[in-house]
Amino acid sequence: MDRYAVLFLTAIAISSVPLAQAVNDLTYDHCTADAGIRGDVPIQDLPDNSMQKICPGRKADETEPLGQPMCGDGGSYSFYFTKPNVSFANEEKLLIEVQGGGACWDTATCAERSNFLSMPTDDFDNFIGLSCTAIQNLLESPFLGGIDITALCAQQIGNVNLSTYNAIIIPYCTQDIHIGDQIMDYESSENTGNQVVAHHGGHNIMATLDWVIQNFPNLKYIDITGCSAGGTALPFVYDLLNKHYNNNNIATSEEKNWRVSINVIMDSAVFLTPEPFLKNYFGNWNPETMIVMTGFDFEQFQYDPDYATKLTEHILQTVGDNQWGLVTHEKDPVSLSFWQEMGGVGNIDDWWSEMSASLEVWKESSDNFDTFLIPDAEEHCSFGLHYALETPGFDSWASEIWKEVEVGNGVNKAPTVAPSPVSNDPTADSNDSNEQSSSLSNFFDIFNVIVVTLVSVVCLIAT
Repeated sequence: MDRYAVLFLTAIAISSVPLAQAVNDLTYDHCTADAGIRGDVPIQDLPDNSMQKICPGRKADETEPLGQPMCGDGGSYSFYFTKPNVSFANEEKLLIEVQGGGACWDTATCAERSNFLSMPTDDFDNFIGLSCTAIQNLLESPFLGGIDITALCAQQIGNVNLSTYNAIIIPYCTQDIHIGDQIMDYESSENTGNQVVAHHGGHNIMATLDWVIQNFPNLKYIDITGCSAGGTALPFVYDLLNKHYNNNNIATSEEKNWRVSINVIMDSAVFLTPEPFLKNYFGNWNPETMIVMTGFDFEQFQYDPDYATKLTEHILQTVGDNQWGLVTHEKDPVSLSFWQEMGGVGNIDDWWSEMSASLEVWKESSDNFDTFLIPDAEEHCSFGLHYALETPGFDSWASEIWKEVEVGNGVNKAPTVAPSPVSNDPTADSNDSNEQSSSLSNFFDIFNVIVVTLVSVVCLIAT
């Protein structure tokens, strides 16, 4: 039996059962104190309105597919999770953000990007224990110099108040656009030994989504976004969630008579894959495992320069009533740099010409796909749709993608849950007991911001 037949049968075995049923016999021996809270801690025991670091389990049987989450350096992988304020506690709303940060595929590129192969604790650990509102206040603090990132879970887009959503951040530490399934032994560029890189991005995605499915059986609204490499991974994230919540008709405690609304905004995703990269380096990630699970014919298109365009087109044919959008720039120096490094030939105009052709294919594939072009800017993306949120017209455009419209039997219906409040403040509520809880939460938010800001000032003085 050839390897593609094995991969095909493996994909059937994985995708034919709910993801949550594939996480039996997990081990948490790798979850040190620095890795955060063990993934088997009941979600009801996690604090409200407070970012927490979650360490997902690994499958005890290491031969099971996509069951060994870890970072590129072999260290523990964790994700970050925030429940909304107790006033808005729910099991129906989920926001997922997938972090970007380039890619590596050989000795030279992985040596150059070795700092991105460990858990990005500097990016997120300082926010553990803070609410989304407190994080946003801290990011806007002049003591931090106006960092160009946004706490999306503290924002409002259209009528959707994201502070009422459960929120997950999927960090990036594998340099394989989150779809890898291989440990590679690259020869060190310093010739002092070997450079071993665990391209286990696919394992990390699966472990995180397994945790989601275990803890959120009754979701109605899922909003997904990601920047750069994080945006490139969204077709896979969407497909896994859509198959579980919609195509598999997973039964819940109540009779399920709706389809989960799963809507996607990709930010500056890198989809152009020159032929030299596909032929010489793509296999170093062993992406077949994740790709075959989508039902896409990897064997036929693996060396096709339009592979990524056709894969996304394949996923778009399954969106139904869900909405997809892509934020992009005509001039994106970061995307151009990686395209050229992968073997693309040409300048920024050539890159944009190829990117535009892909966008037209996707628009023709689905009436529910649209693009938002950030004009007159030569930049890439940041975290939390930061640059997009600063651009006039984006909120109106995005509100047609991320909206709380219940989907039942393929027909849009009015939401059965109360619409999100207009205020961005997650602590606003008219109920007396909720007002007391909100006031207390506000106090701790302010206190936490003051403490973290003072620490930042001391660090600045010390340096």
